[in-house]
Amino acid sequence: MKRGRLGFGLLLLALGGCSEATTEAAPLDARTESADRFGTLAPFTLVDSSGRTITNADLAGRVCIASFVFTTCSGPCPTISANFRAIQDDLPAEGVRLLSISVDPATDTPEVMGRYAEKLGADRSRWMFLTGKAEEIDALIRSSFALPVDRSAPGAAPVGQQVTHSTKVVVIDGRGVIAGYYSGTELPTVREALARAKWLSTHGG
Repeated sequence: MKRGRLGFGLLLLALGGCSEATTEAAPLDARTESADRFGTLAPFTLVDSSGRTITNADLAGRVCIASFVFTTCSGPCPTISANFRAIQDDLPAEGVRLLSISVDPATDTPEVMGRYAEKLGADRSRWMFLTGKAEEIDALIRSSFALPVDRSAPGAAPVGQQVTHSTKVVVIDGRGVIAGYYSGTELPTVREALARAKWLSTHGG
């Protein structure tokens, strides 16, 4: 069943979370073959770990699973990234990509994201690490993904706790439409996101 714009606008209430919110409710998980959609991503411009500019056009036709992390995180980000690493080798050769989007771009330059990717053992032909301008990332997360992100004032929080954000991972179909939200801190639900992405990639999603 398609979701209306009002329902999409109310997702913030259902999906509120933070860098420590490992017990977020997940009422918007979409079953593998579900027709549910939750909103369309607005145009964006980000930068990958090689310094290359990435826009919506670069992802057109590919189903993506997106996560929101930062490299100095002392909360659940390492678990989310480890779960992505656990499913990396199960990705199809074509059609599905992982996206890790930094919520702390002031620290997470392309070079820093590159080192983070290397430490994880990421295959960057299948897993993209994205950063950019803070205001653009905030707008993308809050408006397009309907998820929260907030930063403490400089020096107001210890390193590793300076950003509050959702721990959801999000499946995006090949048209740039959100097709499901899943807990990123639990490997079984990340595998559900992968199953959803695989199904969409083979059914024109």
